[in-house]
Amino acid sequence: MPRRPRLAACVALAVVLAAATACRSRKAQPGAAFPPAQTAGPERAATPAAGDPWAKFRRVPTEYMGDFGDLRALLPFWPRLPEPGPDDWLTHFPEHAQTTANLLARASARARDRTMGVAIQPILPLDSATTRSLRPAARFLEIVYQCPVRVRPAMATPAAYFRNRKQLDASRLLQMLGTSRPADVWGFAGVTAFDLGIEELNFVFGLGAPDTGVNVTSTMRQASPDPVVARRRMLMTMAHELGHALGLAHCIAGSCLMNGSNHLAESDAQPALFCPHCTAKLRALRGIDPARVFCGLVQFFEEQGLTADRDLARKACEALKNGE
Repeated sequence: MPRRPRLAACVALAVVLAAATACRSRKAQPGAAFPPAQTAGPERAATPAAGDPWAKFRRVPTEYMGDFGDLRALLPFWPRLPEPGPDDWLTHFPEHAQTTANLLARASARARDRTMGVAIQPILPLDSATTRSLRPAARFLEIVYQCPVRVRPAMATPAAYFRNRKQLDASRLLQMLGTSRPADVWGFAGVTAFDLGIEELNFVFGLGAPDTGVNVTSTMRQASPDPVVARRRMLMTMAHELGHALGLAHCIAGSCLMNGSNHLAESDAQPALFCPHCTAKLRALRGIDPARVFCGLVQFFEEQGLTADRDLARKACEALKNGE
């Protein structure tokens, strides 16, 4: 979730790196669309006390975590956030931790309304892979956010083109989608196979606006010869952008669906699950049942052929069930 000063850094990076890799964030949002995250605490923690289960979460001090109760059972095995490489997100966008209290303080009334759900808005053009992934995406979002999710009929390509760029202007597209957002949803998720861009970046994989709950995902640059990989990328991007719609900032606690990423290799290495830190924030905001989420994901990931995500979800499910 870069802020305006960081956009300048990202644009500078685009000059240095090849266009195919520069600022390749599936989660890149401009400062105009996202207010600066209200964060707390230093970027790096002091040396943790011996035996502290948060030692694996090297970038977030224990005192900012709060009491997560049963979710502490997940800490011994949850994958930690690796040190960023030279092209990775945190190297170029050093972010701070978002606390649960901070999320609750900035969350909109819509995000707090637990009677509301999510609507997926397909936007033409749609390739066959994207179309086949719409129903699995709806099911995935129903599990992780524990709310009703519906898929709306596809809409025509909006007249939101960039001049001299074969792209849709993602910022204008969000504004146009905002005018048709259903009244009973906290998240309105557009998805298209058309390439997306913004003024400051050569392209984006996804873009969202927490103030309206509207977001959009493009699958064009997330394609893969492996349909399992392509579908996983689409599901993760949509879930990530909806996390921003609720007010979640990028996660720096551990490996997480809400991590920022600067390229496909970085995002592919992240789990398709919320870490204990972000799960606690979602429970506080939306009242989700973590055991139900992780246990539900075990079967979903099994059906989708996502074995690594399935195994992590199973560990979390069993840890929470055993702690009952």
